[in-house]
Amino acid sequence: MPGDTAQLEKAAESRGTDLPGDEAVPQGEPPRRSRSWVRSELLAALEICGLTGLAFTRPILDSFGRAPETLLARDAAPRDVVLFALAVAIVPALAVVLVTTTTRLLGRQVRRWTHLAAVGGLFAVVVWRFGTDVSSWARPLLLAAAAVGGIVLAVLRCRVRSTATYLRLLGAASVVFLAQFLLFSPSSTLAFGGRSPTVDGEAADAVLAGTDGDPPPIVMVVVDALPTGDLLDGTGSVDAELYPNLAALVDDSTWYRNHSTMAGWTYQAVPAMLSGVAPEHPGPLPDARAYPDNLFTLFAGTHDIEAVEQITRLCPTDACPRGDDGALGALLGDAVDWWRGALDTGGGDGAQLLPGALEPDRADEFVTWVDDQDFSAGGDPGLWFYHLVLPHDPWVLLDDLGTYDSLEDEPYGLYLHGWWGDVGADVARQRQVLQTQAADRALGHLFDELRAAGTYDESLIVVAGDHGQAFLDNHPLRGLAAEQYEQVTWTPFIVKAPGQTEPVVDDTNLWAVDEVPTIAETLGIDLPWDLDGVAAGEAGEARDPGDKRVVDSQFHDLEPPEGSDFVELDGREGLARVLATDPVAGSGEHAVWQRTEYGALVGRDVGDLDVRSDEAGTMAVEQLDRIEDQGDRPPLIEVVGHTDLVDGQVVAVTVNDVVAAVAPAVEVTLTADGLRVLHALLMPDSFAADNDVKAYLVDGTPGAETLHPLAVTAG
Repeated sequence: MPGDTAQLEKAAESRGTDLPGDEAVPQGEPPRRSRSWVRSELLAALEICGLTGLAFTRPILDSFGRAPETLLARDAAPRDVVLFALAVAIVPALAVVLVTTTTRLLGRQVRRWTHLAAVGGLFAVVVWRFGTDVSSWARPLLLAAAAVGGIVLAVLRCRVRSTATYLRLLGAASVVFLAQFLLFSPSSTLAFGGRSPTVDGEAADAVLAGTDGDPPPIVMVVVDALPTGDLLDGTGSVDAELYPNLAALVDDSTWYRNHSTMAGWTYQAVPAMLSGVAPEHPGPLPDARAYPDNLFTLFAGTHDIEAVEQITRLCPTDACPRGDDGALGALLGDAVDWWRGALDTGGGDGAQLLPGALEPDRADEFVTWVDDQDFSAGGDPGLWFYHLVLPHDPWVLLDDLGTYDSLEDEPYGLYLHGWWGDVGADVARQRQVLQTQAADRALGHLFDELRAAGTYDESLIVVAGDHGQAFLDNHPLRGLAAEQYEQVTWTPFIVKAPGQTEPVVDDTNLWAVDEVPTIAETLGIDLPWDLDGVAAGEAGEARDPGDKRVVDSQFHDLEPPEGSDFVELDGREGLARVLATDPVAGSGEHAVWQRTEYGALVGRDVGDLDVRSDEAGTMAVEQLDRIEDQGDRPPLIEVVGHTDLVDGQVVAVTVNDVVAAVAPAVEVTLTADGLRVLHALLMPDSFAADNDVKAYLVDGTPGAETLHPLAVTAG
């Protein structure tokens, strides 16, 4: 018997490892055999835990840990956060362990090779995951690297005993990923951050005193990523043709035209707006525990609150109870979706998810919410709050709330969702205007419902923007640069006081932290708290008109002064730029679609134009077949064509012989061959089920143009 044991142990040693199925136990010793089997499987499970930790647990928990807004968007309770972390850490490892362990029923050799396959396969995923994070390799190269990595580790595990030791140590250390998420990440306070504050009676007394015991209904909508300049017509007025409902509101309200955000990102900007507390860099979690004194706690004792917050939770739970609507399951679904997407495209810089907030139907969701409210008088007044994530990208909405398709999820010409290249910003702004028109239509429905309920006149109505975004080639989308800071910084702040019917345009220098004090001033309320912001009346006396500031960010080109967390901006210059802004050069029915000096061609029939027979060049159109055959999907209206025309030459693109877009050819300097790209948005009115797409070089004097055909191919 001892000889048999030694012989088996020697055989296992010759293989260089103690894989499952290699247990060196002779026949006739059941107790010892049972102990050996259990030990072998536990050690194998430890190896699996280490590799699943690298492949799944670390990237998911790291990403969601740095993006607490994802957890807030799902309205996750502390229990949900903890269970989410445990599920991410345990479920992948448990699933692989159960599958591999079960193969022992098929024999010791099958079990042995199954473990090696699992080790190699998981490590291949780790290599792929790491490659997408740190490189821009093409998919075939990543696949090859992952396959080689998996094979190498499987061979090492089979031949080199120390490999098993390292994998088991990694398995034991994988609990660090869980601990880091629950204890040290920005999301950790959602799990163990203490109780939400309760409503304070002192605030209710202040509201009742300021309103003579009869506080009015309050309706506030925060629009997202809307620069003030995008609303204007070049003369400093709201463009009533593009935005009739906002223009009508301004005619009944005080428009604080010189209002500016203090942060370029929602998780900092909205708390500043609703609490009056200046943002910090990077800033606390945007919830009621970090900002206990805010708009909701001010009115919670006097108003019935109906609030939809998207990525903040400033309304305390006793004023805005949270429903148990399956946050855990939704979060796990988000994690699966994110991990799959990150495996294809990389995603190591935060979860980049706002579940439910960025869906194509978000305008419809707002309209449905409005329809569900009772705005009629009677009983306690209401405070209705909605964070409408429009016109924030993804840009998918037309002015009538219909949707359309684009070539990619990421806007063309935008790199890492942060920086515009040589081409793309103009069309993106066109899409932004269309989506702002959609927001205007949705807001119009709200105003109509208030009028129908008979409470529009008596209500305090506020529409405010959290931050802007910029559309300038070779500049940041959201970061500040000297050439475009006014697009990021100046945002709408429109306040209709109860009973107000006459418009007031107030160019007092207001910051986002001044919103709650100004709302209180409008109602005659003395705030019971000390805030960083001041009311509009005080700001006009106490603040330099040129003093604008935005909290620092790694995405800004501009730097704050030494010792400060805020980038300082020239408020006078910025306001002058804003008031001169007109994002739509055209006019009339097709104004949004009229780009370049030949924009008036849009909507015209080619048969009515001067078309020559000489072919002027070529254009290869991406996804041409998809444009030609729209099918049952939302229309694909974005066109990208590669052409041999000279930089700056103008092209008219027709659909079914109607001019659907006019755009310039742009030379892309990042390419060695001087590629010229035409990027345009096709007016969908000309689309049918089957479409004939043509293109023409346009020259001559506007109004007396000549068109020269281009050879259009798929490319």
